[in-house]
Amino acid sequence: MGGLAGYYNLIREISVSDFKLRYKNSTLGFVWVILEPLAMMSIMYVIFARIVRIQIDNYQLFLLIGLVQWQLFSRGTNSGINILVGRSDILKKIYFPRKVMVFSACLTTLFMACFEMLIFLVMGLIFGLDFRPGLLWLVPLFLLEFVVIYTICLFLAPLNLRMRDLQNTWNIVIRMGFYLSPVLYSVDFIPERFRGLYLFNPMARIIHFTRHVVFPEANYIDHWFWPFVALVLVLFIAANLLFTKLEPRFGDYV
Repeated sequence: MGGLAGYYNLIREISVSDFKLRYKNSTLGFVWVILEPLAMMSIMYVIFARIVRIQIDNYQLFLLIGLVQWQLFSRGTNSGINILVGRSDILKKIYFPRKVMVFSACLTTLFMACFEMLIFLVMGLIFGLDFRPGLLWLVPLFLLEFVVIYTICLFLAPLNLRMRDLQNTWNIVIRMGFYLSPVLYSVDFIPERFRGLYLFNPMARIIHFTRHVVFPEANYIDHWFWPFVALVLVLFIAANLLFTKLEPRFGDYV
């Protein structure tokens, strides 16, 4: 991806290092990967299913798959956008394609999402999820989300080197995006006349496609999948070109 094939060992070392640093000095360590989505799902289930009384079948699983995808997006973009600033010491000392750092940061969060998906599958067994062959679509959908995250980071990580306010701005975007994406509710809750505009949000599209795979009885529109994939690939190429053009100047900004 983006000329990174020759840097497998370096990507692995940075990803493993990032993963260990996340839970360094933590008493529960890796267990937080499991506890965090379960705690969020439990709190939000009580609020939205029991108090607000959202009427969606199998809301536990509906909510959990949305949370897993949003956590991947939130963690991945935050890590990828900030990696060049956070590892500026490496930027000054060693030369290698800086995309390696961005890719590795995003990859670490994908690993974490894989563990969270195992929790989802266990919950699926408990709450009667229909394990159909169609669920294999979850793999390309999560890879598509990864490409979206990596693309956003390639656009924004160089900008974050020059404009450090971008980090705080992105945190606000993430908080707003959580409520503007169908994590807690169904796309059907959006009035039909606004739904096309609403689905310009890439995470709304991805969560919407995923729910269609997990809950095929849902009345979702899915004919936009391939045009969406084509758009993501075009933006991915553009992000690569921009990052490569700006890369020689990174040393001036750290």
